[in-house]
Amino acid sequence: MADYDNSRYTYAQVLAGTGYYMQDDKLRYSAGVKTMQEKLNKVGYNCGTPDGKFGNGTNTAVRNFQKAKALTVDGKAGKNTLAALDKATSGGGGNVGDAATMRNNIVSEAAYWIGKIPYCINSVVTTQVLDRKNPPPYMDCADFSSSVYLTKLGINIGPNTSTQITRGVKVAVADMKPGDLILFDWNGNGSPNHVGICSAKDEMIDEHGSNSNPNSFVNGENVRRQPLTSYYKNHILAVRRIIQDDGSIVNK
Repeated sequence: MADYDNSRYTYAQVLAGTGYYMQDDKLRYSAGVKTMQEKLNKVGYNCGTPDGKFGNGTNTAVRNFQKAKALTVDGKAGKNTLAALDKATSGGGGNVGDAATMRNNIVSEAAYWIGKIPYCINSVVTTQVLDRKNPPPYMDCADFSSSVYLTKLGINIGPNTSTQITRGVKVAVADMKPGDLILFDWNGNGSPNHVGICSAKDEMIDEHGSNSNPNSFVNGENVRRQPLTSYYKNHILAVRRIIQDDGSIVNK
């Protein structure tokens, strides 16, 4: 930590390139830091209650956000970090080209983890920025889809299928595109109980299984690439689009 007074700069000043925010051992209040904390919380990088004090939790959130956005990971929230944060909280993107890039990034990230994260439905491990050097010990389907989105777009789409089915814009099954969320209803009761990410036409990547014991994983229950056979299509409850064709993000 350091003796650094964050209150000397407003949020607008830092965004314009004057100064930066960083961890302060005296935990002095800064209105700009509070604004930054509110924005970090909004896009899924939890700082706790925004209090304007740049402590350990805020430092961790800033570093995780910087890592997800391919910025210099130094815990110093300067012009580039705040600009990326403003873009994430305002929806990001701006054109169809951006949409194609974001969709490709989502699918590429999901594909990287095929066979690398055992399935387990358990409340201990949940949404997080995926670290290729330190992968999560296990995940369930919604943990995985939300973590892919948090890692690549810096947004939190919700921790479970009942939340994720409300996010984005509903599109027809025949119109789904890579990056779209595919929600399934195995029981026929109108409630989602599985989610995958569309990776190509008639294909998805999902974390699948039924294991609930984090101490004993089941062989084959892992992240996979799965064709959308007629069986799967017959159980699709909804397709939700977070990344819109114009490059905007709808996450509510």
